[in-house]
This record gives sequence, C-alpha cells and structure tokens, in this order.
Amino acid sequence: MDDAGAKIEDDALAQPILDALNTAAWEEIRAVAGNERRMVIVTGLDTAFLPETRLDALLASLHRDLHDDPNILATVHYYSEWVYSGSLGRTGFDEPFRPESADPAERSATPRTHLRDLADNLNRHFTSRGIGVLIGEWGLLSYDTASDGALQAGEELKYYAAFLDMVRDNGFACAFWDNGTGIDRTDPAHGYPWRKPLVGEVMTAGLTGPSACARGLDTLYLPVSAENAARSPVRLGLETHGRTLVSVADGRGQLREGSDYTLDAGAAGASNAEGSSMDGTPADATLTLTAEYLSRVLSRKPGAGLVAELTLHFDGGADWHEWIRAVGQPQVSPTGPTSATLSQPAVSVMSGEAGTNPAADALAFVLHPQQTTRAYWKPFAGTRAGGIAIPMRFEGDELKSVAARPLLRFVTGTNADPDSTWLGPQSGYWGYLQNGGAYMVSYDSPDHLSGTLTLLPSFFDCASTHAVRGPVELFCRFQSGAGCVLSLLLDDNDVRLIR
Repeated sequence: MDDAGAKIEDDALAQPILDALNTAAWEEIRAVAGNERRMVIVTGLDTAFLPETRLDALLASLHRDLHDDPNILATVHYYSEWVYSGSLGRTGFDEPFRPESADPAERSATPRTHLRDLADNLNRHFTSRGIGVLIGEWGLLSYDTASDGALQAGEELKYYAAFLDMVRDNGFACAFWDNGTGIDRTDPAHGYPWRKPLVGEVMTAGLTGPSACARGLDTLYLPVSAENAARSPVRLGLETHGRTLVSVADGRGQLREGSDYTLDAGAAGASNAEGSSMDGTPADATLTLTAEYLSRVLSRKPGAGLVAELTLHFDGGADWHEWIRAVGQPQVSPTGPTSATLSQPAVSVMSGEAGTNPAADALAFVLHPQQTTRAYWKPFAGTRAGGIAIPMRFEGDELKSVAARPLLRFVTGTNADPDSTWLGPQSGYWGYLQNGGAYMVSYDSPDHLSGTLTLLPSFFDCASTHAVRGPVELFCRFQSGAGCVLSLLLDDNDVRLIR
C-alpha cells in the first residue's frame, strides 16, 4: 500500500516493500527463544504463482534476505483460472478456455492444465530446492454463489479430486478456504457435516488416494419423447485412476451386469460424446447402459426431468454419481402478450453443437428477421436499477452460459464493430457473463422443469451496457448442447422481454 492506502500495482515498487516486511517479521520470530527452528510461512506478491516473476522474486528474497533458512514454507493461494473458477461460460474441468485462439498453448489450456502449471512452477522454484510449499488457500471462487449450477457439480468434484491428487503427488501442504458455506459449523450434533455431501466425500477420499469419475459430464442428457421409450444403448466413459468398478445402483437397487449394463475395462478408444472429455482425451473404461434399462427407467417418468441417479461404487475412493435426465427445448415460460397477437415466439431456437465462444454461439442461432416494432410481455418487465427476472421452462436442462449482444441495426450507444459489442462487466476481455455476478439462475426442483433467469443490476450498470438503448439479444447455452436466444428492449430506465 502507498501512503494514501492504495494498492501499489507496480511490482518493481511493491516487491522491495514486501521483502522488507517479510524480513522484519522473520527476524522478530527468530529472535524469540524457542522459535529458532519454527516453520515460518513467507509469501510473494498477492500470494500468486503467476506471473512467474513473482515466484522468482520470492525465491531471491529467501536466499538474499532470509539466508536460505531451512525452516521456511513458501506460500501461494490457488483458485484456478478466473473464467472457470468464477463461472464465466467455462464450466468443464477439461474444457479449453480459448479454443478459438491462434496460439496452440493457449488453445489447449484447460483448468486441468492450469493446475499442472501450478505444480510445475512450485516444484521448479521451491521443492526442488528443498523449500516446503503451503497452498494457504485453495478452492473455487463460485463455490458459495447463490445461483444454481454456477459450478457444474461433477466438474467441480473433478477439480477437487485432481487438486488433492496433485498435492499428494508433490508433497505440498494445503488449506481449503471455507467461509462457512462448505462445512456447516452450526450443526455440531451431526459432526459439522458438509453442506454439499458429495464434496465432502471427494475431499475426504482425496486425502489418501484418487477417485474415479466419468470422463464427460456427471449427467446424461437424453431427448424427451412422448413415451420416453425405445432407446438405444448409451456409453459412459470412465476415468478410473486405477480403481475397479464394483457395482452400479440406482434408487431402486443394484443394476445387473449384462442385462442393465456392460463394462469394457479396456475401452481406451471411447470417443463418443458420453465417453470422452471436453478436451477430447479418451476414457480408460466404458460403461454401457443397455437400451432395455434406459427404456425401463425412462418409462417410469414421462416427460422431461430427472429420471435416475446412478451410483458407481469402486474398490477405493469416493463413489461417482451419474444423473440421467430427459430434456426438451428450453424456452421462456409461455404467457400471453399485452399488445397485439405475437407473430413470433418469445424465444428463438439455437441450432448446432455447444459453442466455444460467444461469436460462434451467436452464429449458431437461427434468428428471425429483425423488426422495429415488437410486442411486450407484461410479466417479463424490469428496470436497470432492479434487474429483470425471466420465468423459464428449462425442460430438464441446466444453463451453461449466457452472452449478451446488441442488435446493432437498432441500438444506440455501441460501436458498430460486431467484435467489440459484447455486453457485460467483463466484456472488455471476455464475451460471456458471470453466473452469480451478472445473472442468476434458480431451478424450481431437481427436475429443472422451470425456474427463473435473472439479469442483475450489475449487468445494466456496467460501462458496456450503461449507454445502450434498444434491443439486446441474450444467447443462452445449456449443458445438453441446446440453446435459445432471448430478446430484450432497453430504454433509459425500463427493461422488457420482446418478441
């Protein structure tokens, strides 16, 4: 901090100040009798592991100022990469951050490779030199976000398991950051349980060994049909981490191998949508759910929604839970217009596979010809100051990403260059909105049949949206690969859903 209390952003100015503080603290601790060999935790700037120059500077200070004290722990904090940890359209642990990049390294970077970079940097700078490492805070930034599904549940579990594998393999110490939303500290009668039980199971198992998981999502999305029957087999790729599958069960009992499922433990080539991860890495085993089993469970519950929860039990580690959902086309909840008869629906259907960037998502939409006059939907009105809550029919699906863009033909207050017109608080460098920051999602039940998509005041108040007057499109992608586009009309104060 400078004399005015502001953070010093220039590392060249901040580093000498931090070195002096670390040295003074170290000298005071060592001067106390009994503290001569006590472990002392020393941090670099912002407890960051990137850029590497900060680790270089910390290492230099440990040598120069702390005289290579052998009883030192270098510390960093780690919350993964921002767009994954903060839920800005990237929800998969193996999902590339920027698949459209011309840089091969950037194009292949994922949350998993980001974690490996952390381990490589810490080993290279510290443990290879006999200096211990404490990751003094770790977790995910969206862990306690009130928005439903801000972290895709299975992909969140994969991150925790992989992090603890990395810690064990490299001999690091770590401390999970919990502000009270992880462990329920108000319930001593039940041993202070985890608020997310599956997180607790993976965390506990990760202290001693790896856990198996699905290579793709923890949810199988199957298109809904009138009778939810006559299905084909579905393959589920597994990443076993050396574990052996012992049993598979649903809410009605154990599945029978052969008639309900088959297991190919050597199926390293599984490459279908259910069998491989988002980065294309194949599974090392494949569980196939038979058509007979799928027809049976789907017929028990007609229509969209959650139809089964499978528990895959292995010979070690945490169980893996896989959900089966029947899904339809997400859309705005149907309600009559306040003006003349609508010539178009309130939502347009997106075609194509799940997008990799906002521009690709926008191109994948099948848009109706734009009109200057539109009907207003009375229930779907809000204000810039209060936001707008849009009732949705999610049809069993889970929202993955939202991007916003003005319709340039009619909008004032925006640049005419399409590549510079993404809206939202992070639009200067990222096209997707933050789940829990710019919008919130609420599902009415585990079936995800209906709920609410709410655009928050922070979306309308940010610099990119503040001056916009006119129609704006919301591009919504879902975990199943489906999508829809919603149109809003923004004026000085009011926000309305249109079309």
